[in-house]
Amino acid sequence: MITANTDFVKSVKSQGLRDGTVHGLLATALTLQHDVMEKWYAPWERVWPPIYEISMSMPILWCEAWQDLLPQPAKDYLAKQQAKFNKDWKKSKDLIKGDIFYLFRYYWLVVNTRCFYWEHNEWPPRKPGKRKRNLPAEDNMALAPFVDYFNHASEGCIYTSDASGCSITCNRDYTTGEEVTFCYGAHNNDYLLVEYGFVLPDNKHDHIILDHIILPELIDPQRELLQEYNYLRCVHLKGVKFIRFTNTNNPATMPSILPPPNKVAPSATVPSPPSTLSPSHPKKRRASSPLPTRAQTTKVSSTPKLPVY
Repeated sequence: MITANTDFVKSVKSQGLRDGTVHGLLATALTLQHDVMEKWYAPWERVWPPIYEISMSMPILWCEAWQDLLPQPAKDYLAKQQAKFNKDWKKSKDLIKGDIFYLFRYYWLVVNTRCFYWEHNEWPPRKPGKRKRNLPAEDNMALAPFVDYFNHASEGCIYTSDASGCSITCNRDYTTGEEVTFCYGAHNNDYLLVEYGFVLPDNKHDHIILDHIILPELIDPQRELLQEYNYLRCVHLKGVKFIRFTNTNNPATMPSILPPPNKVAPSATVPSPPSTLSPSHPKKRRASSPLPTRAQTTKVSSTPKLPVY
């Protein structure tokens, strides 16, 4: 695996990226290793997608005219992603000499699309003698050879990890020739497109976010009532009936089907906005599902030794 603890990554961290993100650190280390001939992960790197494939699939690399065609929720995800990239590039550009902005961006997107949740990155304290920093959830990431070959599906195999590496455990028996997949997370297609460059035609987790349509039409009493029930900024369409809000200053005209305050209706779905990296993100998370009785497990060592071709 390539983690913040990997030797060539640690050497970059010691040069001035202690206050950066793990995402930016991994991208910087891979960029600096680009022209190194003898590297243990070279066979693995050869199967990473080339830049022309990433430029076609990732909205962050699309022209402005194409980005304008995205639905508003996807534009919101894209804006957050662009801000994260800009922050990482700002911290790394002084360490990376030469005109290699595009190379850094390529490796940043490789990390973004191929990393997995791994909570064992070690990070030194900001000052000598202090305790080690506790990394935020979005910095719990690593790259794992072979595991990143698995494609996404709404349901699939089980991902687990520990300090020694990570494992993929089959959730059922698979027939010869059948593709083995696992779920990256309960993400809608807007998120999958921006973060990974694809959508699922039959995504059971897909929903249409209506915040940008509904919320501007609401008045203060309506917003306050939605906030009271934890529904504010969670307005979306996912197999539920529409509720028509009357544009009036009288809160009594609000729908009477809502439960008492601080209780969520059992038929309602209130999603949390997915972060780029969180425990609810299976491609970057710990899977908590029970292991199947008839399991087949692929184990990946944290210090793999790949053959040199």
